[in-house]
Amino acid sequence: MNDGAIAIAKAESHGVEIISLEGDLDLTNANLVREAVEATRSEAVVLDLSAVTFLDSMAISTLEGGHRRLASEDRSLVKPCQGTNCVLLFYDTTKSHTRRWCSMAGCGNRMKSALHYRRTKSAR
Repeated sequence: MNDGAIAIAKAESHGVEIISLEGDLDLTNANLVREAVEATRSEAVVLDLSAVTFLDSMAISTLEGGHRRLASEDRSLVKPCQGTNCVLLFYDTTKSHTRRWCSMAGCGNRMKSALHYRRTKSAR
């Protein structure tokens, strides 16, 4: 890959979660790697960077922050998004730990709009 994109693949082997990255890892896609790392549930995680062709300082900072979080945070706060057809997981940092969507601007908005449409359609 040399088009500036990143491919993220996940696998598990003997209780170890393996996140493999391929391509360029930079400011434009570091958040995707952060989300993948935050979504891990295994006690042991391996981040395979063997196919990474470019790594900028933002990516290095993201990797370091992910390592710190995996070493110290409560894994029970990693939750799946309740959005239709969404496969993302997120780290729930809300005070009440009741967050439902990976993004309010994306999945949350679509789910609320669909619910509103169904309510107004059935009221007619």
